[in-house]
Amino acid sequence: MIAGSDAGHPVLIADACILISAEKGRLLQGLGRLGICTTDVVFGELHGKSTFGSVASDALEGAGIEVVPADFDLDVIRSLALPSSLSEADISCLMLAREHDKIVLTEDLNLNRTCKSNEVTVRGLDWLLALALDNSHLSFADVLDAFSLWRSDPREANLSRRPGMLAIESRCRGTS
Repeated sequence: MIAGSDAGHPVLIADACILISAEKGRLLQGLGRLGICTTDVVFGELHGKSTFGSVASDALEGAGIEVVPADFDLDVIRSLALPSSLSEADISCLMLAREHDKIVLTEDLNLNRTCKSNEVTVRGLDWLLALALDNSHLSFADVLDAFSLWRSDPREANLSRRPGMLAIESRCRGTS
């Protein structure tokens, strides 16, 4: 069973960049309550990409984020004519979402475009933060603290400048 499927939440399939940003912003606990899962391929990528960051397995487990095995038919994957630049981890998110009619969470433009072209719903961190705020899984203070952490990290600084993220920050400051 995939995380959240019996809890009344949408099942959200996170790629590595979403999980890394959530961890760096200290938001995994709150976001994990939304029914997030990831694939075992993404989990492996999280431990192998030290240049982008990592997320410890106990952090995922503690947040209730399920790691689902990626077991897909290679013929189906080949029939989708995916871009060669798409990583195996990204393909695993796309396929899991496609197979179960779920939402992919990503800030990766290439995965975003590929999901859209394959009629898979895709959302970003701004949407995820809004959902967590609307469901009282995060407080405004939690999100504002995350923005401070992201701005102090050169790898995350651009994230906080995106229009959707600026709207979330304004909402949390009460200036929307």
